[in-house]
Amino acid sequence: MAFQRGDQRVLINGKPYGLRLTMGALADIQSRLSVRGPHELSARLRELTAADGRVLLACVMQPCLPSEGALTRPAATASEDEVRQALPLICKLFEEAFSHDG
Repeated sequence: MAFQRGDQRVLINGKPYGLRLTMGALADIQSRLSVRGPHELSARLRELTAADGRVLLACVMQPCLPSEGALTRPAATASEDEVRQALPLICKLFEEAFSHDG
């Protein structure tokens, strides 16, 4: 999938991957974290665990993976350090998606 405005790039196992917050990714995040609505999601993100970080990474990577790439699940093979480094990029996705600046 082509890079779009707001996308971020992350390195997993030395390979670059795109990150994109879509409505589908947001729904997947809420489902996989078992939260309902923005208030519950916000509260959950304030107390983020390592497992939650991996879920976030997997969900925002999915829209940018080619269909055959979905089988490799790169977020599942990411090191804890790679997940930790991706979190500020994921925060930026949320900030850009929900900012009121044009």
